[in-house]
Amino acid sequence: MRWKGIPLSKLSLRRGQWSFSEAFSEVATAKAWGVRPTELRGWPEEDRVLAMGYERAIAMMQAWEVQEAEKEAEQARRKAGHGKRG
Repeated sequence: MRWKGIPLSKLSLRRGQWSFSEAFSEVATAKAWGVRPTELRGWPEEDRVLAMGYERAIAMMQAWEVQEAEKEAEQARRKAGHGKRG
């Protein structure tokens, strides 16, 4: 997966105060896929890992886009503010 030609693995998000366990990731994946966490844990390991990796990638892409939108909005605010002063 790429964002403007940059591989997803090379993008870095701002660090937050959040951390979570694999169990939390399993619950989030189960919720997204419409199954109970116990059902997800019963899937073959490869299927479970692929589903969890997919959900993590989607979450990272969404977080990246939010981060970029915030940067662009801040740049626009600064540009607009500088234009008013001059």
